[in-house]
Amino acid sequence: MIKYYNSCKGGVDALDQRVNTYSVGRKTQRWPLALFFNILNVSALNAFILWRQVDPDWNSGKRAIRRLFLQELGSLLVQPLIVQRLRLPRNPAAAAIVERAQGARESDPALPAAPQAPESRRVLCHLCTPPKSKARGSCAKCGLFSCKEHTLNVCTACK
Repeated sequence: MIKYYNSCKGGVDALDQRVNTYSVGRKTQRWPLALFFNILNVSALNAFILWRQVDPDWNSGKRAIRRLFLQELGSLLVQPLIVQRLRLPRNPAAAAIVERAQGARESDPALPAAPQAPESRRVLCHLCTPPKSKARGSCAKCGLFSCKEHTLNVCTACK
C-alpha cells in the first residue's frame, strides 16, 4: 500500500511545487481562507496550462511567463471594477490606481464611458444671519443660494 502511494504522489508534489512558485496565499489561522487561497492557486495554474495549450507562442521568448500570465489575469479581473469607480478614494495609493485605470479607459475605446456625476456644491444661505446653513438650491429669479428654511416650493400651476 505504501509503495503504491509513493509511486502515485509525484503528480501532487509537482502540483504543490508549481503552485507555491507564485502563490496568493497569506498566513492565516482560518481554514476556509486557506482553502480559498489553495483553490485560487490551483485555478490560476490550470488557467495558465490551458492558455499555453491554446496559444503556445504567447511570450515564448520571455522568462517567467507564468508570472506575466498571473499579472495579466489579475489586471483583467479587476479592470472592470476599477473603471466603475467614479470618485477617487482618499488614500493616495488607491487614488493613483484608479487614475491609471481611468486613463486606460480613455485610451481604450472598447470600454464603455462612465456617466459623469452632476456637480453638487454646497454653499451658505444668503438669508441666514450669521450665514451658517448649507444651501443646495438657488433662486430662479436672483440666482442666490438659500437653505431649506428660506426656500418656498411652488408648483407650476400656482405660479
